[in-house]
Parts: sequence; C-alpha cells; structure tokens
Amino acid sequence: MLEIIAADFEVESVAQEGKVSLLAAAKNECFHFVFYSEKGGYNELKQYFIHRFELASLLLNSAENKGKEYALLPSVDLVISFGEFPDPEEQTIGISHNGEKISFPLYGNSFGEILLADAKTLESVYEDSEKKTFRKKMITAITDNCPEDETSPLSRDALIVTAFEQHLIKPKRVWRNYSGVRAMLESELLDSLETDPYMMDNLLSSLPIVVGRTECDCGSEGCFFDMLKKAYDTFFIERDLLTNGEIDEQKVNLQFADLWSKLSPKQR
Repeated sequence: MLEIIAADFEVESVAQEGKVSLLAAAKNECFHFVFYSEKGGYNELKQYFIHRFELASLLLNSAENKGKEYALLPSVDLVISFGEFPDPEEQTIGISHNGEKISFPLYGNSFGEILLADAKTLESVYEDSEKKTFRKKMITAITDNCPEDETSPLSRDALIVTAFEQHLIKPKRVWRNYSGVRAMLESELLDSLETDPYMMDNLLSSLPIVVGRTECDCGSEGCFFDMLKKAYDTFFIERDLLTNGEIDEQKVNLQFADLWSKLSPKQR
C-alpha cells in the first residue's frame, strides 16, 4: 500500500511507527507530508503542505528548540519536536499528527538530509541579509519596477523568506513565475507607489478654497484657511495648476504625481 501511495502522491517513505506511516517530499518551496494509518479495520490518509522556511527556521535554532514542540498547523494538531541528544549527529526530529508521533534521524535519512540542507541555505541567506546590497537586490528580484529609493514597505523578514525561496526554486525565471510569495510582495510594493484615490478626491475638493485667494472672509474662529494656504503654497505651484484661470484636474494630477514620486514609502 505504501508503494502505491508514494507513487500516486510523488512522495517517499520517511518513517513508520506501529500502524502509522509518514511519507514526504520537497516540492519547490513546500514540503508535502502524507500520513497513512490503519485504524480499526479502515485506512486513513491525510496530506498537508508546509512552507520549507518554517522547518528550516526551527532547525536552524534546533539547539534552543530541543525538547520543545512547535505547532505547524494547530487546526489539525500537526506538531514538530526535536529530540535531546548531546551529539548533534544523533539528532532526531518528531512529527506528530493528532497525537500520533513519528520520529526519524536527521543524519543518515534522505528526508532529514533535505531538512539539514535547507537549514544551511537559510543560514547563508541570513548572512547575506546583513550586507548593504541585500535589500536592493531582493526588491529588484521581486519586481522589475524597482523604485530608485531603496526604502520600501517590505520587512527584512519578508525579504529573507523571498531569498530563501529563490535559492530553492531554480532557475530564477521559474521562481519569478511560480512563487506566490513573490507575487504578493510585488503587489504590496507596487501598491505602496500608487497614489490614494481618496487623497486625490480630497485634494481636488479643497484646492478651490485656496487657489487664487490670499485670505478668507468667512469670519469663523475655527477657520483653517491660513494653514491650508500655507500647505498648498509649500507643495504646489499655483500657476501650474491653472488653465485659463481655472483649476485643471489633469495638471493637478501631474503635479501631485511628481510630488508623490519624490516621497519614500515611509513618508507616504
């Protein structure tokens, strides 16, 4: 039965304890886990996909994680744990599903060796992330429309996950087309560069209050004309907003877009 499951799901047998078997395989940026068990006259088959970064991160800190359990998927009680052995090469890893635990050695086990290689890859990514060029390099990898300003709303942790994925999925063009993480971060980055339509609506509705005027005669003690006038005089050139003495929406958009492009994502 295990041979059929392995062939159908394109996974390999990792370990077996009693009537419970764990099969797994690395598939691009994820691990595909398949649990097979024989219970009371019927067979149960469950499968899950876990991002390889999660396990690599835990394994990289396995010395601190020994004897501890970490939930990979709390909703289905999928838990990982590390055995306590003084010799690193005797290290075991346990994966339990609904309370049924299967342990296997990291060394001398083909799947364990993949986990170790992932941890080593992640370690090198963390080292790269300390370099000054890391942020710009990764933003350029995420999108061709990289802003000249190297600041962005993307966190260092997000860029580290992206760099880790890039090491796993080769060649680069396949990673760019395949990675859902990359696509999500590209969308976040490009959205941060776009102007807010509500901001433009507010701008166009408030400009007539101050353009072409030097003072307000409303008589209200709470009048904010002076403050608004000073703000617009600071950021906009009035003559460049007008056509035949009237506010030109297209010119407003152009002038605002120029102002927006000069701001870093943190200033927007």
